[in-house]
Amino acid sequence: MPQPPAAPSHDELRHAFVADLAASWVYHRHLRADHTPYAFALYGVESPTMFTAHVLTEEGLTGAARAYLNKEHWHYGTVDEAREALRWSVADAPPASRSRAEQDLPTVRALFQPHEETLGEIEGYKVLAEAAIDAFRQLDAEGFFGAGTDRQRLTLVIITEGTDADWTIPSVRVLNPPAVVERFEAAFKVEGVYARCHALAVSPGGGSLYAGTQREEPAREGGGEAELVAHVVACDLRGGRLSRRWDHPLGPRVTVNAIACSPDGRSVYAAWTYSRKGKSRGGVTRFARGGGPPIAQQDVPFGATDLAVSADGRFVAITGGKKSILLFDADLRPARERQFDPAPYALRFLRDGRLLALTRKELLVIDPTADDKPAAHPFPGFRLSTDDAGQLLAVSPLPRVGGLSDQPAARSVQLLRLPALEAVRSVGLSGHDADKVALSPDGRLLAFEAEVIGHYRGPVVVFDTATGREVARRKVESVESLAFLRDGRTLAVGTACHTTGEAVELWAVPGV
Repeated sequence: MPQPPAAPSHDELRHAFVADLAASWVYHRHLRADHTPYAFALYGVESPTMFTAHVLTEEGLTGAARAYLNKEHWHYGTVDEAREALRWSVADAPPASRSRAEQDLPTVRALFQPHEETLGEIEGYKVLAEAAIDAFRQLDAEGFFGAGTDRQRLTLVIITEGTDADWTIPSVRVLNPPAVVERFEAAFKVEGVYARCHALAVSPGGGSLYAGTQREEPAREGGGEAELVAHVVACDLRGGRLSRRWDHPLGPRVTVNAIACSPDGRSVYAAWTYSRKGKSRGGVTRFARGGGPPIAQQDVPFGATDLAVSADGRFVAITGGKKSILLFDADLRPARERQFDPAPYALRFLRDGRLLALTRKELLVIDPTADDKPAAHPFPGFRLSTDDAGQLLAVSPLPRVGGLSDQPAARSVQLLRLPALEAVRSVGLSGHDADKVALSPDGRLLAFEAEVIGHYRGPVVVFDTATGREVARRKVESVESLAFLRDGRTLAVGTACHTTGEAVELWAVPGV
């Protein structure tokens, strides 16, 4: 039985890479002589095991950025934002029109392709990368990529995506001058810890912001992986910045689903859920404005998902248990419990003491202290927000079944007049679903995350409630929660990110 041909040696592959890399560089520089290269990249994916060549240029990057600004599912605010996001995304790299002939490494492919299946992905890319690195080094030593400023501007790099081994940082470190390595690593440096802000509340006086967060922390049991630990955080709002006043940890596997302040601003309530091994429990906890140990706490079977505080401060209502609404007094002493089917998602008190409860079928108006049948209105949804005067109500739509779907119709926010619950208008964007709704304290502005249909994320968009006109939009990497500050024009955006501070962005909405 004939033996398969021996795999090419390191030197054979190195010589092949030298020839192909030189030809690729010369061809690209001739084709785009007026462009400024910032990288010469070899790019590989999971299958097939083979590199393609890409000379990335500043001018091409700008063209690609402008093109992406016009794509529905990419929400960069400016060309500069899109440039930075796309700079090292070789799959989207400029120019998008380059042909297969520009990318191909024919000599390397002819040598390696017969052995691709035998070597497999991990060993195959190791063989290719080691030979390519030596080829890059040889050409660089010969001055092929220029000297001085030209060379300092250029990054030689091998990028693999979807593969078990990542050659990006190792290749940059061995192929480039120290200044280039430092610049590249700075662009990918992650500062701080991972954190998420699920819930936000602003004090009645406007001087404080309260956040229900999770932060990545070392495992409490030695040797384990880092875990997300829930916190209730109080911050002072000073000069458009957040300054942490106190921080109370609630522990791992806990999510703070809602936060609300008492009308006098002296107390803060947090509704939370603890989940482990498919089982959930939770509670509602009361804190003093100044911090310290919790003032009171009540446990809630199966978790607490939303809460509301009455305008007079007498009652705290939460959704929790089995399709129930639990009513407590201000000190969290149980007052009553009522069952509803389907389960309520969100709660808000009206100024007159009645309670709004939102379900997947309708909006209920409940007398929380009586057993009367609630009035039902045909406004199903998932989230509620009201203005301070209790004149407007915003109802965000139900999420799509299973998250993403191909249902074409956009899901908009319903804006209603209180207390009559008269429809004012539907507010939304074509091709987008509204989520995480927030009304400004004066009722002039409506904000929500506009999730692109078919995608999980989208920009934060602000509308004028009187006209339904879009006022502004902002790209945020992840939107977890929204709340307007008392000035009526600054929006607090709870995010998920790596940070050395709070996972909250303060956005002064332009044009207001």
